[in-house]
Amino acid sequence: GGGGAAAPWRGAAAVAVVHGDNQYASLDQVQRKEAPTSAAKPADHYGYWEPGVVFKNLNRVQAENQLKQWGVGTYLIRPSSQKHCLSCTYRVGPGQPDCGRIGHLLLLKPTPQVQGWTTDGRPAPYKTIRALLESLPYGLRLDPHFE
Repeated sequence: GGGGAAAPWRGAAAVAVVHGDNQYASLDQVQRKEAPTSAAKPADHYGYWEPGVVFKNLNRVQAENQLKQWGVGTYLIRPSSQKHCLSCTYRVGPGQPDCGRIGHLLLLKPTPQVQGWTTDGRPAPYKTIRALLESLPYGLRLDPHFE
C-alpha cells in the first residue's frame, strides 16, 4: 500500500439517512449526527453516501489504477468535476464483451424534477446508486468486499 490518500470508507461515518420525501441528507449532516468528532470527513467530497456502494476520493487516473489492482468486474464511485454529479469508474466483468475494459459513467444526482439517479443509456431514474449499478450490462461485482 501507498500513502493514505484514499482511505477506505469504514466506520461510524458510513451512515446514510433517507427522508420521507426520498431526498438524501448530505454526508456532512449525517456525520454531525453519527460520527465521532475526530472522524475524517471524506463525505465532504460527495454530498451523498449509500450503504453497499464503494466510494473513493480519487481522480480519473487514480480510479483507473485502483481498478487495475482490484480486477475485472469492480467499480468505484468518485467525485465528478461536473456540478450535481458523481462519476462511476468500472472495469467490465468476466463473461462480458470487452471483459477488463475500463469505462466511466457520469451519474446525475436526483433533483426535484428527476426523482432518482440517471446516466447515459439509463434515462429512467433509479432510487439508489446500487439499483442503477445493478441495471448496467457490465457484469459488476456489487459485493463491496473486493476493495
